[in-house]
Amino acid sequence: MKRRKPILKYAKVFAKPIRVRGQGKKQVGVTPRVQRYANSFKAKGLKGIDLANAMIKDIHGFRKVLLEDAQAKKQWGKRTADSVIKTRKVYINKNLAIFGCTDRGFAIVSALKAAGFKAVIVRSSEHTIVKVLHDKKLWIVNTLPTRGQAIREMSERDMTREDRHRKANAYAEGPSFAQIGLNNFQDFSKYAQKLKR
Repeated sequence: MKRRKPILKYAKVFAKPIRVRGQGKKQVGVTPRVQRYANSFKAKGLKGIDLANAMIKDIHGFRKVLLEDAQAKKQWGKRTADSVIKTRKVYINKNLAIFGCTDRGFAIVSALKAAGFKAVIVRSSEHTIVKVLHDKKLWIVNTLPTRGQAIREMSERDMTREDRHRKANAYAEGPSFAQIGLNNFQDFSKYAQKLKR
């Protein structure tokens, strides 16, 4: 029988308090609007992963707005969770491989924190995801719309992918984009080193 990898290795980012600093506060800080948004789901009696799943699915449903290349470059990584939730819009540009994962990632991290979850943003190659520690388990949130559960317990496959991306310097996780060195579109491919297939 195959032994499961130890979860502690993948939860190191949660070993210390998740402190959002500087530019990160603008990106994923919990504002009164974000708090009201999270509270609106709590008011429905949702708790735990059901609460997280409902918020994430709602954010997945935000309207996609197609931007021209120049505007998309200007906006990438610059929006705030507050703005994404206020407008209920995510910006995309297929030419630049911008599919809204970063806008959704900011909104999801902030909303989850407002609801009492421990959440960090992850850049894995050129994709933004969210990692959550809840009920002594690690969870992964895909920031692209998905059928079924929007949040899932971290699997062996997820752990193997993380190991591979870390080894290739194609992985970073932390409280905010700014705190993992992503500030504008020039940083879009910072963690997109060539990975061996």
